[in-house]
Amino acid sequence: PQTADFMLFCHGAEFKLADFLFHQNQMSGGDIDKLMDILAEFDGEDPPFSDHEELYWLIDALPYGEVQWQSFLVKYNGELPECPPTWMLKEYDVWFHDAKELMQLMRANRDFDGEIDYAAKHVTDKNGQCEVCNLMSGQWAYDQSEKIAEDPETHGAMFVPVVLGSDKTTVSVGTGNTEFYPLYISLGNVHNNVRQAHCNAVSILAFLAIPKSELPT
Repeated sequence: PQTADFMLFCHGAEFKLADFLFHQNQMSGGDIDKLMDILAEFDGEDPPFSDHEELYWLIDALPYGEVQWQSFLVKYNGELPECPPTWMLKEYDVWFHDAKELMQLMRANRDFDGEIDYAAKHVTDKNGQCEVCNLMSGQWAYDQSEKIAEDPETHGAMFVPVVLGSDKTTVSVGTGNTEFYPLYISLGNVHNNVRQAHCNAVSILAFLAIPKSELPT
């Protein structure tokens, strides 16, 4: 195999060692350091990893796996009435994933092979009538692809529509009156049957805080 197949690792043996230490054996950081020191004594060559921190860094840097959660605080910053409701005075967490990273993971998912459209398409029945069976077979997707084709600088680019959705299901975090409203994201290129079956075609993009307060009397 080519070196590129193992991403940041130099070769297959280094990749397998990382998998064994971290995933299969779940060796402690201290024991990894001891093992690397022992390996360094063989023929005076450098060990595969200088220590456990380098190993962990390489694993974390791989462009696969779960997208990390991020968060920020929001708070009302407008003019306060004489007796402001409690929600105007509190800070609220908004938890989210990087939307671009989520879409990249979905687009690279091999499970979607044969169930994803890489370009807009026109589908017709036996009578020549247009049929809309998936998002990429609709006129809107075709129009967007036409706009991409008009610009020479975007030739070869792939049109990747984003589908957002939410529902009335709230996720309580069990702290005070705070609840979160889930916001979902999906890759518009996958076929409807894949999205309906989830199959990692739908991910949670964010949890939006829902302030609760009584109406002023």
